[in-house]
Amino acid sequence: MLLRAVRERYGDPKRWLLRTNVETGASLGAKCIILPGIRIGTYAMVAAGAVVTKDVKAHALVVGTPAKQTAWVCRCGARLKEVPGSGWSCPQCAEVFDRVGG
Repeated sequence: MLLRAVRERYGDPKRWLLRTNVETGASLGAKCIILPGIRIGTYAMVAAGAVVTKDVKAHALVVGTPAKQTAWVCRCGARLKEVPGSGWSCPQCAEVFDRVGG
């Protein structure tokens, strides 16, 4: 016997329908999979083919299955370089990011 997952057709949509939020400037790679109810932060990048199972922080680069953060990215898309003791800087556009909240 073949069993299938079936959503409730006439019930309350809040029970089975979850909103996925993709914030301003976020980039999603081809064929990435994002589970329902996930938040992709501002200017975050999701690599092609990544499977996102948890919220993605702003300016984070996530890759893999399941997706894991590997770097921080600038608004222009370049990887940020860590500046010891002060935060991060962008080698492409020279924007500087302060270390906030660890």
